[in-house]
Amino acid sequence: MIIDRYLIGEIGKPLLAISAILIIIFVGASTAQFLADANSGMLRIAEVVQLILLRNLISLELMLPIALYLGTVGGLGRLYTDSEVAALYAAGASELRLIWPVLGLSLLCALMVGYLSLVVRPWAYQKSYQIQAEAAVRFDLDKVEAGRFYQSPDASRTIFVDRIDRRTRQLEGVFLTTTTDGKRIQVIYAAKAYQQQPATGDNQPTWVFLQGHSYDLDTAGQQDVMISFNQLVLRLDSEKLQPMGQKRKASSSLALATSADPRNIAELQWRLSRPVATVLLGLLGVPMSRAAPRQGKYAKILLAIVIYALYYNLSALAMTWVDKGKVGAFPGLWWVDTLLLGLVLLLLRTQTWGFKRKRS
Repeated sequence: MIIDRYLIGEIGKPLLAISAILIIIFVGASTAQFLADANSGMLRIAEVVQLILLRNLISLELMLPIALYLGTVGGLGRLYTDSEVAALYAAGASELRLIWPVLGLSLLCALMVGYLSLVVRPWAYQKSYQIQAEAAVRFDLDKVEAGRFYQSPDASRTIFVDRIDRRTRQLEGVFLTTTTDGKRIQVIYAAKAYQQQPATGDNQPTWVFLQGHSYDLDTAGQQDVMISFNQLVLRLDSEKLQPMGQKRKASSSLALATSADPRNIAELQWRLSRPVATVLLGLLGVPMSRAAPRQGKYAKILLAIVIYALYYNLSALAMTWVDKGKVGAFPGLWWVDTLLLGLVLLLLRTQTWGFKRKRS
């Protein structure tokens, strides 16, 4: 129908504009974060680009619903203030005529968000963790400056170099600390050190430390070990650098569905709730767009943002409660979406939104 296409078009324009703005903002924030690691020699430019793209893929499950929500409020709000909705009612249409196109667009967006949340999200996290783990065991001497502290992306390794001999590619006055599972800390001081290039296809470089001391410290203070050495060869193990506490984010949705761990339940329910939230937010935008003539095209945008912020924070809180085992799998996160559904139905039924036909 012509009216359906027109309504979808009026919502689609602000939807695309808001999506573009959110993506630009998120890319800028991600770029600033990862460029700091690139400048420190921990990440290569190609890896920074990959991580930014992956982070944006993950964020789309949040950006698309809010863009649809605000696009509906802004698009339909313009039709109200320009009296186009009044003209539509005068032609014999009912308020239900506005809801069906929005519902159809919301369902389409929900399918996209569902795929992003259930399939793309774990894949993107897995790739991000892999890139960061590989970067954590690599140290680019060409970008290192003396007198500065450098930390690996996962914060498990910190290195300080007093001086650098660029001709021999040797480090002088080297401090290296490595944390293992949060239980043991290894501190190495060496007068000199250099990095042996790994064999082809090997992402685990070997470090050679000369004339120094190694301290293997137990955080409980019971089994500390100190040795002195003329030469210490250390092969960095990338497996130890995997972010173990966050593996559930990289787990497939099917694997999460078969787990009884509260943390996995919270992660799965978060993924499942994203497409549901997309539909509910799209429908919420319909009553939120109501505005009197000459009130302003975007009169209710601020209120709409406040409602979304409240909903998002409640969802994050509910996820934390399930993650910590304070709330079971039921009601889990679903009580927040139930509240949102109740708000949608309440607003649709008030102020003559009982699907009653209006005539002028």
